[in-house]
Amino acid sequence: MRTEMKRRPLLPSLLALVVGALAGTVSADQTALGRDGALYQLSTMTSGEAIGDVADSTADDPLLAISVTRSESDVEILVVPGTEGPELEQSAFLAYEESSGTLFVTWERRTNSIHSQIFLSSHRDSQWSDPIPVSDQRMSLKSSPRIAITRETFANAADGSLDPQNAGPHRVQRTTLHVVWFEDRGDGPAVVYAPILLLDGMYVGTHARLTLSEIFSGESLGTGGGAPPFMPTIRTTADRRSVAVGFVDPDSGQLVTSRIALLSGELSAISDEARAHILDVGARYDSRRSDDLQRLADEARAHILDVGNRMDRTLVRFVADEARAHILDVGSRYDSRNQQDLERLAGEARAHILDVGFRLDARGVPRQAEARAVMVDLASTTTKVLGVIRIEEVGPRPLPEIAIESSDLHLSGSGDHALISWSEGNQLRYRETTEGGWGEVRSLKLSPQLSVEKAEEILRAHLDNR
Repeated sequence: MRTEMKRRPLLPSLLALVVGALAGTVSADQTALGRDGALYQLSTMTSGEAIGDVADSTADDPLLAISVTRSESDVEILVVPGTEGPELEQSAFLAYEESSGTLFVTWERRTNSIHSQIFLSSHRDSQWSDPIPVSDQRMSLKSSPRIAITRETFANAADGSLDPQNAGPHRVQRTTLHVVWFEDRGDGPAVVYAPILLLDGMYVGTHARLTLSEIFSGESLGTGGGAPPFMPTIRTTADRRSVAVGFVDPDSGQLVTSRIALLSGELSAISDEARAHILDVGARYDSRRSDDLQRLADEARAHILDVGNRMDRTLVRFVADEARAHILDVGSRYDSRNQQDLERLAGEARAHILDVGFRLDARGVPRQAEARAVMVDLASTTTKVLGVIRIEEVGPRPLPEIAIESSDLHLSGSGDHALISWSEGNQLRYRETTEGGWGEVRSLKLSPQLSVEKAEEILRAHLDNR
């Protein structure tokens, strides 16, 4: 059966991720404690169990449901929308965000042995969002969607609207749901990443999908192909501005870690405004003439300072000076009175601002640029500011000699360090990265007081303290 739902916005959050079911398992079994004391448990049920009054022909159809238990109350069942049909839902993950009281669920819907998709939905204030199809390739099997979330509130001076509370530029809340999953394509395995953007709680309507295992291919990583890849992992980094992703490269068999960051919304707006301003006024000047080029560069700098007048002044001045210097450096290569040349010059100026923005740390201080990085514009059907993501490789490492199929990968909050753990009898064994490769095998003894989950939590805390 299918339920009819009105379209609702996907709800924003910073989230506390609850680790879920392993790849390939049909049954989801996850719990989270809500801020109101409610206990949420995600599991696989039949339609008959979750809904009750259904036709006999659909009573055994599997679906995902969340059992909500409150003190002195009956258990409430929340059926995850889009999972009510005969398709098989698996590899589900439950995430609860404390500050907004939002539940996020992501899962794989498998239609048959060769068709599957990744979906995402959220629940808050008794309302479900419409399921978002995260993946686009239906003719391939997918598994283990993992999620991490970053959030930013910024002043969007570009759209001209005002915040009624302070009469300043409208402040936009941009939430990014970073989803990564494993995909078995016809030409081999792949690790795919999708940044799903919400502006003021509304899904923007479209999102990019990037194959990380192609961006950081095995060409320069070695020739150790053939290692069985364990499922990718993702986590929010310590600065809360980016996420770290770890996976085994299908070609080289080496561990690859990358950091993915979304450029500040304000700097994204400034870069777009600078490009628009150059396109608007550039034809008045001949950029091949030094005096005209000087005026154009000065105008662009003044416009950036004006657009960013409510941002950090030191930061905006640095960006404006960098943009001006870049225009002076490259402007004479173009004839700004020619539309195509003008568009190239404006595009170069925007790209330079983006590059400068990604070279600033959390305090706005310039840092040395990283190697092996790509920048991708996020497509959208909306004209609101979205931004650009930068994906940089932290570094490939050979894998230690362990049973990869039964191992879990953990990353530090910076993404610089990694740890692989696996169960062996009543021991949780692990190896962590060192400057020279991997450290020796160590272990934690499991007991009724120290479960696997608790032991892995200790290992993750240990990584973060390095």
